[in-house]
Amino acid sequence: MRGWTTPPPKPPTKTASQFAVERQLEVSALEAQGLLVSARLKAALLVVPREQFIPREYRDYAYEEVPLPLPGSAATISCPHSYPLFYEPLGLDSGHRFLEVGTGSGYGAAVAREVVGETGHVTSIEIDPLTFEFAKRNLERMGYDDVTVVLGDGGLGYAPQAPYDRIAITAACADIPPPLIGQLAIGGRAIAPLFMGDRQELTLVTRHADSIERRVICDVLYIDLQGRYRVQPAASPVLGAPGASTVRARAGAKRKARRGERESTRLRDAVRRAGIHDARVLEAFRRVDRTLFVPSAYASLAETDEPIPIGHEQVTSQPSLIGRMVEGLKLSRTDRVLEIGTGFGYQTAILATLAREVYSMEILPDLAEQARSNLSGAGYPNATVVVGDGNHGLPAHAPYQAIIVSAAALTVPPALVEQLDRDGRLVQPIGPGGDERVIAFRKRNGKLIEERVLTGAYFVPLVGGAHGEGGNATG
Repeated sequence: MRGWTTPPPKPPTKTASQFAVERQLEVSALEAQGLLVSARLKAALLVVPREQFIPREYRDYAYEEVPLPLPGSAATISCPHSYPLFYEPLGLDSGHRFLEVGTGSGYGAAVAREVVGETGHVTSIEIDPLTFEFAKRNLERMGYDDVTVVLGDGGLGYAPQAPYDRIAITAACADIPPPLIGQLAIGGRAIAPLFMGDRQELTLVTRHADSIERRVICDVLYIDLQGRYRVQPAASPVLGAPGASTVRARAGAKRKARRGERESTRLRDAVRRAGIHDARVLEAFRRVDRTLFVPSAYASLAETDEPIPIGHEQVTSQPSLIGRMVEGLKLSRTDRVLEIGTGFGYQTAILATLAREVYSMEILPDLAEQARSNLSGAGYPNATVVVGDGNHGLPAHAPYQAIIVSAAALTVPPALVEQLDRDGRLVQPIGPGGDERVIAFRKRNGKLIEERVLTGAYFVPLVGGAHGEGGNATG
């Protein structure tokens, strides 16, 4: 599954003074965590009203550590901690000429403009036309009309304003694109998430007269850079939640060899805080060791409520989102469950803890094989992984009392409706892929009835098959 929870859209209710208090609290928290040191950056974060750069229906969530949707193709504004995460290692300071690749909402450019001051200059490039227009309007409305905002391919940079003292690339790439290195001043610094196998490492690059120096800051998770220097899928195993850095989540947990060796109380508590109240679901999150279902490189993040890369441009969804969906199934111990999208098998293990038997379909054979190994090694004999197109379901073991679909489609595939038992429950993200409503359905008199919307979220589209809505995402 590739998904992360989006707060539900709603009319804004908070006042300017309430936002000011939240802004101060966020800055204090960043200082306490050691992410924020620079006095100029602190002043910038306090003076720039983040809420003014967020779509009206998400404004009340401005200072929560969650990516929020923006106009454009799967665009989001990064979590608040992302800005010091990038700007502190850069040493962004007064008088710098700064280039930002990926304008987003314009908030990062506004913060940078406050830091570089009147003697510096900020240029920002955005490749998506809708996102570009949104950011440009925000910056002009908030008085940052001296920021140069360019619609174009950020990997090519913007030569008219070069050379730059500092460059921030807010999307993942194989390496710093050569045009950006060429536009970086001698002694200048650039920072970007770089692919390292199935991981992304936030990497600081310093250009010297005759060499390039590199320093890895931390593991992160960002969307791919688009344009000429976009990493091709075969070489790009990771696609993350836009702007959702995982650096805060370094938990230090070590991979365990057997299920039950460590109680996942942190995940259980995170799921409870997200609003999941079913005691059996919470107990399942305590019992299932997530470190057994993520790549070893990310074992330290397993106990965090974060999506984690698992290869093939997939991540395992954040546990709180899995919790919402699984709770919506209202599982009993006698249920047979069909899961569409296995991934590394973490959600499958949660389901197998709650139900009599689970059949899980994965369209990617090597992911299916990895999930089988994970589930077998962790001790879930009641979970069976099948390679196939989830649009067609698995009629050989129907009917199912519950079906969970871990990818987005405009409608529920008809085969899944047919294979759902009378009075059965089905949970699926409904939408084109990129901004969905996760809906709980129930089958009545042969038809699906929408019971309630569980949450908003981002998912990849469901692909393959005659249903034609798009591969199965992984869970």
